[in-house]
Amino acid sequence: MQLSQIEYGKFGAAENMAMDAAMLETGHQAGQAMWRVYRWTEPAITFGYSQRWAWVRTRTRDFKGACIRRITGGGIVDHRADLTYALTIPPDHSLFRKPASDIYRELHRNLATALMDQGHLAGLADCREPCSTDNTSPGPGVCFESPEPFDVVHPHSGAKLAGAAMRRSRAGILIQGSLDTRHWTDFSRIRFTGIFGDQLDFWLKAEQVRFTGSLPRDILEKEQRRYGSPEWNRKR
Repeated sequence: MQLSQIEYGKFGAAENMAMDAAMLETGHQAGQAMWRVYRWTEPAITFGYSQRWAWVRTRTRDFKGACIRRITGGGIVDHRADLTYALTIPPDHSLFRKPASDIYRELHRNLATALMDQGHLAGLADCREPCSTDNTSPGPGVCFESPEPFDVVHPHSGAKLAGAAMRRSRAGILIQGSLDTRHWTDFSRIRFTGIFGDQLDFWLKAEQVRFTGSLPRDILEKEQRRYGSPEWNRKR
């Protein structure tokens, strides 16, 4: 199996969410895993699929920017100072049927290793109670306010460094993750991406290649209209 890496870029909020959704469908059709690292061209907050719009707005009422519902679970994520990534895994991969908590733990072990290889301290938050095995990651509130089980944390201070949210569907698994880069003055996106990509390659038992094609324009346009619409963002 191949792990196709899409080139780093900066995009608007609705476009970023549309690209992640298009990656999921493209990877499903091609029978390959896909991933990308990206940032945002505008102030943006995303929130979990199941979260109530009214509650989200009470927590973000002073925010001036895009506020968009993801298709993944989890909580509110402020993307103004983060490095964001998305990973898709096709349904014929052995990981597809693993419990969400196992995938979340293994993914963040790889991310923590990538940080430690850069000289940054990182570990995983404890799971003090039996962890969920459903298809969504923990964290129903506000991401980075406090760590959930298996989040990436600073081993001394306990500060949350990275979290992620998941969706599992007929097209495969989509994971959207966020790394709070405010913790380091010497953080290198290029070096981190290279190391993390190698970790994902080993974890997925896949051959990492550069994605040289293009995501389907019809899917991108359809998804961007969805994420930019009040009907989607205020549906709950």
